[in-house]
Amino acid sequence: MKIIVEVEVPNGTPVSEIQGFVRRHFDKDWISIWWNIDDVKEQYEGDGEYSEITDDQAREVLRLAERDHDSEVGINWEVIDFWIDHVKQQEEV
Repeated sequence: MKIIVEVEVPNGTPVSEIQGFVRRHFDKDWISIWWNIDDVKEQYEGDGEYSEITDDQAREVLRLAERDHDSEVGINWEVIDFWIDHVKQQEEV
């Protein structure tokens, strides 16, 4: 079976990075767990400590969680909460 997928990527993204992404997400030898900025925003709403979290801040939470994740812990709600606090505290500085 052949499926053609059209994806918009940021200018300057290396082809090897795009190929790696596709391989990791569609190859049966890989698994992927997906998080979305809406997950971050919904988790944040329950906190009440801050007034709001922007889309850009939620993206930063996901970027940091992915970049610095601990394979022994993974990415879970506690990790998301940690990075929300970190991003919001950076805003206050």
